[in-house]
Amino acid sequence: TKEEIGKCVAFTFKCETYAGGDIVILTPKNQNSLFLGFLLNQNSIQKQKSQISQGDAVVHIYANSLSKIKIPIPPLPEQQAIALALSNTDTLITNLQNLIAKKRLIKQGAMQELLTPKKGWEVKKLGEVAWYQEGPGLRNWQFTTKGMKVINVTNLENGILNLSYTERHISNEEFNRMYKHFEIEENDIVVASSGNSYGKVAVVRKIDLPLLMNTSVIRFKAIKIDYLYLLIFLKSKIFKDQIDLFVTGGAQPNFGPYHLDLISISFPKDKEEQTQIATILTDMDNEITTLEQKLHKYKSIKQGMMQDLLTGKVRLV
Repeated sequence: TKEEIGKCVAFTFKCETYAGGDIVILTPKNQNSLFLGFLLNQNSIQKQKSQISQGDAVVHIYANSLSKIKIPIPPLPEQQAIALALSNTDTLITNLQNLIAKKRLIKQGAMQELLTPKKGWEVKKLGEVAWYQEGPGLRNWQFTTKGMKVINVTNLENGILNLSYTERHISNEEFNRMYKHFEIEENDIVVASSGNSYGKVAVVRKIDLPLLMNTSVIRFKAIKIDYLYLLIFLKSKIFKDQIDLFVTGGAQPNFGPYHLDLISISFPKDKEEQTQIATILTDMDNEITTLEQKLHKYKSIKQGMMQDLLTGKVRLV
């Protein structure tokens, strides 16, 4: 796309390598390659590349066009200092990404082990131990800009609801007249039931309320099972693998309460054991969430550093 055309990397390896098509090779003249790699991805430079790119469906950028781009060049020692600072930040980000990936694998293995049926466990249909309800299929003409806020699958992010960009509401009169029984409550577990992100799970917090579901979301309450155990199950591959057998819709996959009625759940008879299993896996989840928050912070720091260092706002030498 025009927004991402001209993505740039500095090649710093000492090995024989060949470039394929659609790649332009820039050879620096007495400049720091790594500095230029960071600089050419900076927002103001990216805008210049977008403006000189050609094409609509398939966008290209050519060497003779790249030669016209204006870039700020500090002295070489400053370039080297900037490249080192940004490289060190990249290393922190990469190490953290690798650690998160490792923790996710460990958690996946633990879930498989801890949720696999053992001797003496019960196996029930999901509807026997949990209550669930699908959203009411609101129409576009019903949406307003104020009143009762309505969620959909895009609001489910990293285990919680992100309502910061939600503008869809229905009027309070419409809500009170027809949809009060679809109002979401604190600690409801909501699951995306439509679209490519089907199966995504979030927990409703008090600060999210008041809130109304839409048709692409199903909410759950634990009835005859530990609440945390139900939450862990709905996040598990065991649940997702079963749902995958029943989803319909092809390009727009979806499932509903009828499909959930066919889902089996295994659990220890002892509720205390359910809680212990769920607590172990929840602690793993919380650790991963904390690392993801740290990763987001590091990425934000790097963006700020790039803005300050690559524009000359802050000098290192």
